[in-house]
Amino acid sequence: PALFASKGNKAFNEKYKIGDALVTVKVKSIIPNPKQTVSPAANGKPTIKIVLAGSGGREEYFVKEGESKNINGLDFNFSTNVVSGAFNILRRGDSLFFSSQNTFTQMTMATQQLDTLRPSSTPHPLKLRSLYSDGENRFVFGDYFIGGDLKIISEKMKMSSESTVGLLLEVSINGKISEQYVYGQKGVQGLPVTFQEGNTKMEISYGAKPIVVPFKIKLKDFIMDRYPGTNSAASYASEVQLTDDNNGKKMDYRIFMNNILDYGGYRFFQSSFDQDERGTYLSVNHDFWGTWITYIGYIMLTLGFALTLVSKKTRFYQLSQRLKQIRLSRALSIFFIFSLISTTSFGIEEVKPDKIVVSEDHAALFSKVVVQDVNGRMKPMHTLDRELLRKISGSESFDGLNADQVILSMFAANHDWYTIKIIKLGSQTKKLLNTDQKLASYKDFFDEQGNYKILEAVKKAYDSKPVDRGTLEKELIKVDERVNIVGMIFSGSAFKIIPIPKDPNNTWTAGEMMSSDPSELSPANQLANNFFSQYQSVLNEAIKSKDYSAPNKLLTELSAFQLSISGAVMPSASKMQAEIFLNNLDIFGKLSLAYTFLGLFFL
Repeated sequence: PALFASKGNKAFNEKYKIGDALVTVKVKSIIPNPKQTVSPAANGKPTIKIVLAGSGGREEYFVKEGESKNINGLDFNFSTNVVSGAFNILRRGDSLFFSSQNTFTQMTMATQQLDTLRPSSTPHPLKLRSLYSDGENRFVFGDYFIGGDLKIISEKMKMSSESTVGLLLEVSINGKISEQYVYGQKGVQGLPVTFQEGNTKMEISYGAKPIVVPFKIKLKDFIMDRYPGTNSAASYASEVQLTDDNNGKKMDYRIFMNNILDYGGYRFFQSSFDQDERGTYLSVNHDFWGTWITYIGYIMLTLGFALTLVSKKTRFYQLSQRLKQIRLSRALSIFFIFSLISTTSFGIEEVKPDKIVVSEDHAALFSKVVVQDVNGRMKPMHTLDRELLRKISGSESFDGLNADQVILSMFAANHDWYTIKIIKLGSQTKKLLNTDQKLASYKDFFDEQGNYKILEAVKKAYDSKPVDRGTLEKELIKVDERVNIVGMIFSGSAFKIIPIPKDPNNTWTAGEMMSSDPSELSPANQLANNFFSQYQSVLNEAIKSKDYSAPNKLLTELSAFQLSISGAVMPSASKMQAEIFLNNLDIFGKLSLAYTFLGLFFL
């Protein structure tokens, strides 16, 4: 076992006895994210660069004169000896030619001229920066170095979960030394490199080690349950059959969240599943002693916590006795000072913004409308409004307005709210927007041409793996989510309040953000768009006239429509009232304030 990183110990020097040969393997250097590069050298060998598209994007390979390499299943032979079935590259003076038993097309990039080159006894001229294809393989010869020095350099020092690491090995077989590069990647079995001296032949690879379990597991069925109206998984499980021929055992088992298959020291956890939902991913743990040592450690830690509270020999007990000796007057003075500070801080009167706002009464009526969230849960708009505003601004109120008023006002008068600073920023995103304020408006994220200012930075953040995301990447993803939520509120697409008639999965829909051609929309989406358009119109009129009878009537008709189409999945009136009551109690907000004062009092 060996683990190498960008920094830290890179020492590896081992000796092995293979037959009659003494083999020494030494790691000379570690190259994170290795990349081949060629620089001109007077004493170097002729080298050609081959460029092709791989799974990770553009891939570059170098073949020196005298070498043969298999690249993505095609053999490239750069030598005077013609190899059957290979793409043979020949050098005559400073010019290059090629021959092949297959027919290739050759497209010159500069002129887009396409030629068909069939097998011939006379080699064809090889053109650089031209695209060659035989129907299966497509590649370009990028550069040619008459004398080239091939080196391996590090493209970047930071390692990620998908990074490749290159090891420069010095291998000595019976005293004869040779050097070679070996490449490895986390979770991938390494490709071996062959070393030979005399009759001694050996292979060296660096990568994941395959482990064969002493039994078989067969997936009988994969089961997934979804939330109503969504493709989101509510739960999923694997029905498996374990067969142990050595012990003559065969057993069926159901693996799901917190239900582990434990057999023979191996523990199988439900991890993920195939996109076609026909295969399953199980994570495996095989550490009997480590598991029990961990459990015992937790038990001892918990027991130690408990004993600390009751034993008279601990520092905790000594401190508690000393605290009792502090005069009550001093404690009361401290409490009074903090109370005065907090009263001053929290007693500042909030000023309502000078903007178009829906009345509190109509917003309260809107909050009782049933909505289907992204996870398929049916709940009152009262809950969703608070979730959305908390996600956007970090609070359940804004400038003296409750969440129902803010969210509904943003929908009703979206143009007036484009410039309202309501989107919470982090320290890193403040720099990107060139501002020092804690909040930004929707308009702040777009330039005069309507381009999204942080688009490129957000793309890079999403493209990186979760384990490789730093503070900036995580912050960008959160801010991008807030901006998108605001856009969805403006358009009404955040409110799935229109049930689709006769939908077997009880799917509800909302307004469309982009609908250039209404005829392309489904009947349900057309119905939703009509409702939101009409509701927005009468709501704006009501804000001006202070007469909310028309929008109130629309909401009443909507509730009746919801009940008639999806009454089976709608929560009862008592459940709705209970949830709204719980939201208004703000238990956790009050508890956090109480705990703060309690902590200050004890301090």
